[in-house]
Amino acid sequence: MRMLLLLISLVSNITFSQKTKYVFSVRKNVHALNGIQGYKSTSFESQKKSLMKYGDEVIVLEYMPNKVELNGYFGKWVKILSRDTVSFVPDVYLSDLACTEVDQTFKYLKDYFYDNFKYLEGDKQFKITESLRRREAKFSEGDYRFKGEDCYYYEEFNFSKRHSVQEVFVVLQNFNWNFHELLFNDRDYEKNEDGHSTAQYYKPSDFMTLDYLLSYKKNEKGEYTYLSAYFDCEAGGGYLTAEETSNSIKVSHEYGCH
Repeated sequence: MRMLLLLISLVSNITFSQKTKYVFSVRKNVHALNGIQGYKSTSFESQKKSLMKYGDEVIVLEYMPNKVELNGYFGKWVKILSRDTVSFVPDVYLSDLACTEVDQTFKYLKDYFYDNFKYLEGDKQFKITESLRRREAKFSEGDYRFKGEDCYYYEEFNFSKRHSVQEVFVVLQNFNWNFHELLFNDRDYEKNEDGHSTAQYYKPSDFMTLDYLLSYKKNEKGEYTYLSAYFDCEAGGGYLTAEETSNSIKVSHEYGCH
Protein backbone atom coordinates (compact mmCIF):
# COMPACT_ATOMS: atom_id res chain seq x y z
CA MET A 1 0.00 0.00 0.00
CA ARG A 2 2.83 2.37 0.90
CA MET A 3 4.57 1.50 -2.38
CA LEU A 4 1.36 2.23 -4.33
CA LEU A 5 0.93 5.64 -2.69
CA LEU A 6 4.56 6.45 -3.41
CA LEU A 7 4.10 5.52 -7.08
CA ILE A 8 0.95 7.65 -7.38
CA SER A 9 2.76 10.59 -5.78
CA LEU A 10 5.70 10.18 -8.16
CA VAL A 11 3.45 10.07 -11.25
CA SER A 12 1.51 13.13 -10.03
CA ASN A 13 4.72 15.11 -9.55
CA ILE A 14 5.96 14.19 -13.03
CA THR A 15 2.63 15.11 -14.63
CA PHE A 16 2.50 18.42 -12.76
CA SER A 17 6.05 19.33 -13.74
CA GLN A 18 5.32 18.53 -17.40
CA LYS A 19 2.22 20.73 -17.38
CA THR A 20 4.08 23.64 -15.87
CA LYS A 21 6.87 23.30 -18.42
CA TYR A 22 4.60 24.01 -21.40
CA VAL A 23 0.99 23.63 -22.45
CA PHE A 24 1.72 21.75 -25.67
CA SER A 25 4.15 21.82 -28.58
CA VAL A 26 3.48 21.86 -32.30
CA ARG A 27 5.79 22.63 -35.22
CA LYS A 28 5.01 25.59 -37.47
CA ASN A 29 6.71 27.22 -40.45
CA VAL A 30 7.47 30.96 -40.68
CA HIS A 31 5.65 32.55 -43.66
CA ALA A 32 6.72 36.20 -43.23
CA LEU A 33 8.91 37.09 -46.24
CA ASN A 34 11.03 39.50 -44.20
CA GLY A 35 11.11 37.20 -41.20
CA ILE A 36 9.36 37.60 -37.88
CA GLN A 37 10.84 39.22 -34.79
CA GLY A 38 10.77 37.45 -31.44
CA TYR A 39 10.12 39.51 -28.29
CA LYS A 40 10.78 38.99 -24.59
CA SER A 41 7.07 39.40 -23.76
CA THR A 42 3.72 39.82 -25.51
CA SER A 43 4.44 43.39 -26.56
CA PHE A 44 6.14 45.02 -29.56
CA GLU A 45 7.68 47.44 -27.04
CA SER A 46 9.49 44.70 -25.13
CA GLN A 47 13.10 43.62 -25.72
CA LYS A 48 13.77 42.12 -29.13
CA LYS A 49 15.17 38.62 -29.22
CA SER A 50 16.04 36.40 -32.18
CA LEU A 51 14.70 36.98 -35.71
CA MET A 52 13.08 33.97 -37.41
CA LYS A 53 13.63 33.90 -41.17
CA TYR A 54 11.17 32.90 -43.89
CA GLY A 55 10.99 29.11 -44.05
CA ASP A 56 12.33 28.53 -40.53
CA GLU A 57 10.59 25.92 -38.42
CA VAL A 58 9.61 26.89 -34.87
CA ILE A 59 7.94 25.02 -32.01
CA VAL A 60 4.86 26.65 -30.51
CA LEU A 61 4.89 26.04 -26.77
CA GLU A 62 1.84 28.01 -25.71
CA TYR A 63 -0.92 30.21 -27.09
CA MET A 64 -1.37 33.34 -25.02
CA PRO A 65 -4.72 35.13 -24.45
CA ASN A 66 -3.32 38.41 -25.83
CA LYS A 67 -4.77 39.29 -29.25
CA VAL A 68 -2.62 41.07 -31.82
CA GLU A 69 -2.89 42.71 -35.25
CA LEU A 70 -0.05 42.77 -37.77
CA ASN A 71 -0.29 44.15 -41.33
CA GLY A 72 -4.05 43.84 -41.20
CA TYR A 73 -3.98 40.20 -40.10
CA PHE A 74 -5.35 39.15 -36.72
CA GLY A 75 -4.16 36.50 -34.29
CA LYS A 76 -2.70 35.84 -30.87
CA TRP A 77 0.70 36.03 -29.25
CA VAL A 78 2.39 32.66 -28.92
CA LYS A 79 5.39 31.45 -26.96
CA ILE A 80 7.81 29.67 -29.31
CA LEU A 81 11.10 27.84 -29.25
CA SER A 82 13.57 28.54 -32.07
CA ARG A 83 17.26 27.60 -32.05
CA ASP A 84 17.23 27.01 -28.26
CA THR A 85 15.72 30.48 -27.69
CA VAL A 86 12.25 31.04 -26.22
CA SER A 87 10.43 34.19 -27.32
CA PHE A 88 6.98 35.58 -28.11
CA VAL A 89 5.68 36.27 -31.63
CA PRO A 90 2.31 36.96 -33.30
CA ASP A 91 0.99 33.74 -34.81
CA VAL A 92 -0.39 35.36 -38.00
CA TYR A 93 2.65 34.29 -40.06
CA LEU A 94 2.90 30.78 -38.59
CA SER A 95 1.36 27.71 -40.24
CA ASP A 96 1.98 24.00 -40.54
CA LEU A 97 1.52 24.39 -44.30
CA ALA A 98 4.75 24.27 -46.29
CA CYS A 99 6.46 27.47 -47.41
CA THR A 100 6.60 28.33 -51.09
CA GLU A 101 9.81 29.02 -52.99
CA VAL A 102 10.26 32.77 -53.26
CA ASP A 103 11.84 34.36 -56.32
CA GLN A 104 10.95 36.75 -59.14
CA THR A 105 9.56 34.15 -61.57
CA PHE A 106 5.92 33.50 -62.34
CA LYS A 107 4.46 30.38 -60.73
CA TYR A 108 1.34 28.31 -61.00
CA LEU A 109 -0.39 27.35 -57.77
CA LYS A 110 -0.50 23.77 -59.03
CA ASP A 111 3.26 23.49 -58.53
CA TYR A 112 2.85 24.25 -54.82
CA PHE A 113 0.18 21.58 -54.37
CA TYR A 114 2.00 18.86 -56.32
CA ASP A 115 5.30 19.61 -54.58
CA ASN A 116 4.01 19.78 -51.01
CA PHE A 117 0.83 17.70 -50.64
CA LYS A 118 0.30 13.96 -50.94
CA TYR A 119 -1.14 13.19 -54.38
CA LEU A 120 -4.14 10.84 -54.19
CA GLU A 121 -5.81 10.54 -57.59
CA GLY A 122 -6.71 12.33 -60.83
CA ASP A 123 -4.20 13.98 -63.17
CA LYS A 124 -0.59 13.57 -62.21
CA GLN A 125 1.85 16.49 -62.45
CA PHE A 126 1.32 18.17 -65.82
CA LYS A 127 2.84 20.90 -67.96
CA ILE A 128 0.62 23.84 -68.86
CA THR A 129 0.52 24.38 -72.63
CA GLU A 130 -1.60 26.23 -75.20
CA SER A 131 -3.63 23.08 -75.89
CA LEU A 132 -4.46 22.31 -72.26
CA ARG A 133 -8.09 22.80 -71.23
CA ARG A 134 -9.10 21.10 -67.98
CA ARG A 135 -7.34 19.05 -65.28
CA GLU A 136 -8.38 17.82 -61.84
CA ALA A 137 -6.59 16.07 -58.97
CA LYS A 138 -7.12 15.14 -55.34
CA PHE A 139 -4.55 15.68 -52.59
CA SER A 140 -4.34 14.97 -48.88
CA GLU A 141 -5.11 18.64 -48.17
CA GLY A 142 -7.95 19.08 -50.67
CA ASP A 143 -9.14 19.04 -54.29
CA TYR A 144 -7.53 20.90 -57.21
CA ARG A 145 -9.09 22.05 -60.50
CA PHE A 146 -7.49 23.75 -63.52
CA LYS A 147 -8.98 25.09 -66.76
CA GLY A 148 -7.53 27.20 -69.56
CA GLU A 149 -4.07 27.37 -71.14
CA ASP A 150 -0.70 29.01 -70.51
CA CYS A 151 -1.79 32.57 -71.33
CA TYR A 152 -5.21 32.47 -69.72
CA TYR A 153 -6.15 30.06 -66.96
CA TYR A 154 -8.08 29.55 -63.76
CA GLU A 155 -6.95 27.44 -60.79
CA GLU A 156 -8.99 26.41 -57.76
CA PHE A 157 -8.10 24.50 -54.61
CA ASN A 158 -10.45 23.55 -51.79
CA PHE A 159 -8.71 23.32 -48.41
CA SER A 160 -10.14 21.60 -45.37
CA LYS A 161 -11.75 24.02 -42.89
CA ARG A 162 -9.13 23.17 -40.29
CA HIS A 163 -7.37 26.09 -41.96
CA SER A 164 -8.72 29.64 -42.04
CA VAL A 165 -9.16 32.11 -44.90
CA GLN A 166 -6.42 34.28 -43.42
CA GLU A 167 -3.99 31.38 -42.99
CA VAL A 168 -4.18 30.06 -46.55
CA PHE A 169 -4.05 33.57 -48.00
CA VAL A 170 -0.95 34.47 -45.96
CA VAL A 171 0.76 31.26 -47.11
CA LEU A 172 -0.17 31.42 -50.80
CA GLN A 173 0.34 35.16 -51.37
CA ASN A 174 4.07 34.40 -51.36
CA PHE A 175 3.96 31.97 -54.28
CA ASN A 176 4.18 34.77 -56.84
CA TRP A 177 5.95 38.13 -56.67
CA ASN A 178 2.79 39.98 -57.82
CA PHE A 179 1.15 39.21 -54.48
CA HIS A 180 4.10 39.80 -52.14
CA GLU A 181 3.70 42.12 -49.15
CA LEU A 182 0.01 42.94 -49.52
CA LEU A 183 -1.39 45.11 -46.73
CA PHE A 184 -4.96 45.26 -45.47
CA ASN A 185 -4.60 47.96 -42.83
CA ASP A 186 -2.51 50.82 -44.31
CA ARG A 187 -5.01 51.87 -46.97
CA ASP A 188 -8.36 53.66 -46.98
CA TYR A 189 -10.96 50.96 -47.48
CA GLU A 190 -14.54 51.69 -48.54
CA LYS A 191 -17.37 49.34 -47.68
CA ASN A 192 -19.58 48.33 -50.61
CA GLU A 193 -23.26 47.42 -50.62
CA ASP A 194 -22.36 43.72 -50.79
CA GLY A 195 -20.44 43.99 -47.50
CA HIS A 196 -16.95 43.85 -49.00
CA SER A 197 -14.38 46.51 -48.11
CA THR A 198 -12.11 47.53 -50.99
CA ALA A 199 -9.08 49.74 -51.65
CA GLN A 200 -7.12 50.52 -54.80
CA TYR A 201 -3.50 51.63 -55.11
CA TYR A 202 -0.51 51.66 -57.44
CA LYS A 203 2.79 49.96 -56.68
CA PRO A 204 5.76 51.05 -58.83
CA SER A 205 8.72 48.70 -59.26
CA ASP A 206 12.02 48.67 -61.14
CA PHE A 207 10.48 47.41 -64.37
CA MET A 208 6.69 47.97 -64.23
CA THR A 209 3.85 49.56 -62.26
CA LEU A 210 1.18 47.35 -60.72
CA ASP A 211 -2.38 48.51 -60.24
CA TYR A 212 -3.92 46.70 -57.22
CA LEU A 213 -7.44 46.26 -55.96
CA LEU A 214 -7.66 44.66 -52.50
CA SER A 215 -10.90 43.41 -51.01
CA TYR A 216 -11.98 41.69 -47.81
CA LYS A 217 -15.03 40.66 -45.82
CA LYS A 218 -15.30 39.74 -42.12
CA ASN A 219 -17.85 37.96 -39.99
CA GLU A 220 -19.35 39.20 -36.72
CA LYS A 221 -16.31 37.85 -34.82
CA GLY A 222 -13.97 40.02 -36.89
CA GLU A 223 -12.51 37.00 -38.73
CA TYR A 224 -11.85 37.16 -42.46
CA THR A 225 -14.31 35.18 -44.56
CA TYR A 226 -13.00 36.62 -47.84
CA LEU A 227 -9.61 38.01 -48.91
CA SER A 228 -8.79 38.96 -52.49
CA ALA A 229 -6.05 40.78 -54.39
CA TYR A 230 -6.35 41.77 -58.06
CA PHE A 231 -3.43 43.20 -60.03
CA ASP A 232 -3.05 44.66 -63.50
CA CYS A 233 0.16 45.59 -65.34
CA GLU A 234 1.57 45.97 -68.84
CA ALA A 235 2.01 42.21 -69.33
CA GLY A 236 -1.25 40.94 -67.88
CA GLY A 237 -3.42 40.73 -64.83
CA GLY A 238 -5.09 38.36 -62.43
CA TYR A 239 -6.26 37.74 -58.90
CA LEU A 240 -5.74 35.56 -55.87
CA THR A 241 -8.76 34.94 -53.62
CA ALA A 242 -9.43 32.91 -50.49
CA GLU A 243 -13.01 32.57 -49.30
CA GLU A 244 -14.99 30.52 -46.84
CA THR A 245 -17.67 28.23 -48.27
CA SER A 246 -20.10 25.92 -46.48
CA ASN A 247 -17.60 23.04 -46.39
CA SER A 248 -14.17 24.34 -47.39
CA ILE A 249 -11.76 27.24 -47.75
CA LYS A 250 -11.70 27.83 -51.50
CA VAL A 251 -8.60 29.41 -53.04
CA SER A 252 -8.84 30.63 -56.63
CA HIS A 253 -6.17 32.07 -58.88
CA GLU A 254 -6.71 33.51 -62.36
CA TYR A 255 -4.28 35.04 -64.84
CA GLY A 256 -4.70 36.52 -68.31
CA CYS A 257 -2.17 37.95 -70.78
CA HIS A 258 -2.71 41.36 -72.37
